[in-house]
Amino acid sequence: MTLRRTNQNPPETATRCRWEYPVLLEPDDNDTVIVDFPDITGAHTFGNDVEDALRHAVDCLITAVAFAV
Repeated sequence: MTLRRTNQNPPETATRCRWEYPVLLEPDDNDTVIVDFPDITGAHTFGNDVEDALRHAVDCLITAVAFAV
């Protein structure tokens, strides 16, 4: 999965923009899915399955970016 920065409006009228980051999902030895954001140091989490891992990934990314700012 690749996440990219997108902006639907021209810069002069933009009030919000969307940032996207690459995420790696890998199965773990204990039947969980490991999540890693290679562009964000220390942003790692896991989930019981892919859907759960992606839910945790959103929270992980928000927390990592907020901590870095």
